[in-house]
Amino acid sequence: MLVASAPVLLEWASGLEHTASDIARYFLPNLDWRWQHAGAPAAWNPWVFGGYPMGADPQVAGLHPFDWLYRWIPLRLAAVIEGAICPVAAAVGMRLYLRQIGCSRAAALLGAAAFALGGFMGSRGPHLGLRRAAAAIPWGLLVVERFSAARRVVLMALVLWAILVAGHPQGSLLAVFLVSVYGLSFGQGGLWARMTAVSSACILAGALSAPLWLPAAELLLESTRALGSNPFPNPVVGIRDLYRLIVPLAAGGGGALSGTVAPSILCSAVECGVYPGMVAVVGAIAAVPLAIRFGRVGFWVAVALVSLVLATGVLEALLGTLRVRGSTRFLMWWSVAVSVLAGSGFDRLRAKEQGARALIAAIFAGLAVILVWHLFVRRGVFSVTAAAGVTLIASCAALLLVVGASERARPRAIGLVIVLLVADLLFTNHDLSLTGVRRGTVDDLQTSLAPIARIAKQSDRSRVLVLPMTFAANWAPNLGLRLVQGYNPLVPAPTALVLDQQYGIGLDGVGAVTEPGLAGVDDHALDLLRVGLVAVRSGVYSEVGEAIAESAREPDARWERLPDLVDGVVLYRNRRSRPAAWFVDGVRVVGSQEIYDAIHGRIAEGTFDPRHEVLSTQEIGPTAFADQSCSRGRVDVVGYGSDEIILDVGTDCARFLATSEWNYPGWGAWVDGRAVEVHTVNGGFRAVLVPAGSRRVVFRFEPTWTTFARVLAFAAALALLAMVGTIRARILPNRPLSAPSSMEQPVSSGSLESPESAAVKELPK
Repeated sequence: MLVASAPVLLEWASGLEHTASDIARYFLPNLDWRWQHAGAPAAWNPWVFGGYPMGADPQVAGLHPFDWLYRWIPLRLAAVIEGAICPVAAAVGMRLYLRQIGCSRAAALLGAAAFALGGFMGSRGPHLGLRRAAAAIPWGLLVVERFSAARRVVLMALVLWAILVAGHPQGSLLAVFLVSVYGLSFGQGGLWARMTAVSSACILAGALSAPLWLPAAELLLESTRALGSNPFPNPVVGIRDLYRLIVPLAAGGGGALSGTVAPSILCSAVECGVYPGMVAVVGAIAAVPLAIRFGRVGFWVAVALVSLVLATGVLEALLGTLRVRGSTRFLMWWSVAVSVLAGSGFDRLRAKEQGARALIAAIFAGLAVILVWHLFVRRGVFSVTAAAGVTLIASCAALLLVVGASERARPRAIGLVIVLLVADLLFTNHDLSLTGVRRGTVDDLQTSLAPIARIAKQSDRSRVLVLPMTFAANWAPNLGLRLVQGYNPLVPAPTALVLDQQYGIGLDGVGAVTEPGLAGVDDHALDLLRVGLVAVRSGVYSEVGEAIAESAREPDARWERLPDLVDGVVLYRNRRSRPAAWFVDGVRVVGSQEIYDAIHGRIAEGTFDPRHEVLSTQEIGPTAFADQSCSRGRVDVVGYGSDEIILDVGTDCARFLATSEWNYPGWGAWVDGRAVEVHTVNGGFRAVLVPAGSRRVVFRFEPTWTTFARVLAFAAALALLAMVGTIRARILPNRPLSAPSSMEQPVSSGSLESPESAAVKELPK
């Protein structure tokens, strides 16, 4: 357990903080805001994207057991604790599983170390959801092998639930699929019994996680993903990248050894840095010949090969855009498979099989040629890395010779092999610096926005646009800063469409606003979004910022440059910013695309003035325009909370009340306590028809999925408790790796010199 958590301890000893990348930019601010507003079950976040359904974001929904750390423990300490216990859970699960299928203690320890310290678990440190899903996989495999009947269904449902509430949609799907296929292939009972157990567990786990996935499915349909947009390129593994999976730091790193991180996201240190350790590679290769005779080994060899093929992006090539980024995430399967094969093959090497040792020698020779080429021919930034790789290969080769030597030297050699694996992985991942960054990174992110927040608070409920994009955007709620930006892959579709990103959304998911036309006199997008302040960071080029600066030089311009109140930031006030709500005189009915053309001033006939009218795709209300003799009316904001907005309004005649708030599903409206229809106008904003007189208008976020999802989860929990009460099954004994199953053929047993491992006892002499 201490070894599995060692990477976090090494980070701390090196003066680093466990808050790299998405941990600091995405998880910590979102989890902090989520728990601060735990009393609001719907959890609408009004601080980013002009409003965002935080409760529908699966990665910060707060259902995973590890999420509770962030409620009771300071943020950065909670991140350190999770960074330590997640690989420990992965290591314990993998070791128990390998022991269950018959691996020796040493082989199980080797496979557990390879899985927890390297591979997918080691490279995905900044991505909490992916690591949580991967860490639960060995526990699902263990349940399949060790339990039967009702006990297997209950425990498998709980493991699958832990995977589903890990939060990452793609990672959870891949992990659930792998465990389910394994459960159908192995375990006790016939095929029908296994199918019943797996399907029952999946149904129960899905129902238990309904409070997370029902709102997430709705958000997916309401986000830019439904527009066919991906904010990032799809990371894939090319043929030329395959050696990076087994050569340490060949993709670059961030520490003293290699000095740089690989620049391409397509196969970067994070995406392709799933190195399992050289010793694990050796063991996995040694296990390959066993695939013909033993079903479980064959299964994991197939999984490893399939994952490598899928990691190349072949599915997207065959089926078109899947709108799910990250083909390299199929390497989760590869990491599990290599770890299992490493334990299985290590026992075979200890049996002194000459064929296995000859195969290993050939592989080592090939790796040495690749690394020597890097060292002496290429002579680039990887030359020192290659030298270290050659040294590592030579060390592994020497130790393997000792492993197959006499009984007296073998225990010491086995210990050295495991120590070498652990040292290899700790050094490699430490040099990659995947999660460790300079202490104070979180403070720096908040500090970058704090001065802007102080100025913005002087403008009541106005929103701010920061140019160019800032990775600190998700800290805005913690500072009381309202942004139209945010750091999230699931961007509400109206945000992108109104910001004129429908033709090329690009990096809108992380806050990029790149259309210079937004600064024009005829463009009303920022007005409707209630952007009263634009902060342009000095020294960083922004085309939109340049357009605003140019416009501000004109007399009586829309934009007013403010005195330099913040160092390194130039501030501009938008004189046309709309309030939270206002009365309009009428409704213009146009097509959906024409709405955005009108907002951006691209219509040939007439002009659009959001002060006097709203745009809609359908007829709403009894009349097209209000009586011109009516006064403008008054609108007072009484309350502005996360899930509720309260307005006191007054008007001489019935008219439409427009708002600068998104009309996301679940928002309802009440006028003097009577429910009224909420209309979508101006491309995604709320509007209601208000009768004449003084009225109280209340907007409240009460999504229909909340109650239904909780009832479904409660029913699944009751079903699980009922099954627990009927359990009569006994725990099954350890099953040797070579034990026949429905997918295996019996083999003859023989006498070998190494009696420690049940996995090799039945191999031919």
